[in-house]
Amino acid sequence: MKIKDDRTPAQKLTHIWLVVGSDPFVSGLGARAFGEGFKSFAAWACTNEDLPRVELWVKNRKDLKRVRTVLAKTYRPKGYRECRVYLADENHPVNARHYAFKAEMAAMGVKVS
Repeated sequence: MKIKDDRTPAQKLTHIWLVVGSDPFVSGLGARAFGEGFKSFAAWACTNEDLPRVELWVKNRKDLKRVRTVLAKTYRPKGYRECRVYLADENHPVNARHYAFKAEMAAMGVKVS
């Protein structure tokens, strides 16, 4: 299986959760190009703190099927030919507003978890 992972080695220690969704569009393109049985999925790696936001964001995407949350170090997908792991860090759109709000509150001396 071909895996493209956007995380650095250090981020693999902190962004331990993967929110995974099967990608029927890319799987369909792959099936036409490589034959039946080609399956693709996308995953977003995140921290414990960011997991609820990332789960909600991925589940609300209309282009993914069979969304699930797994631990990255133990997840071994079967039957897939291609996987893309994106990094859902503080710069990712799903988290950007949250971290901007935390920074703004911290500047005012207010602690937000």
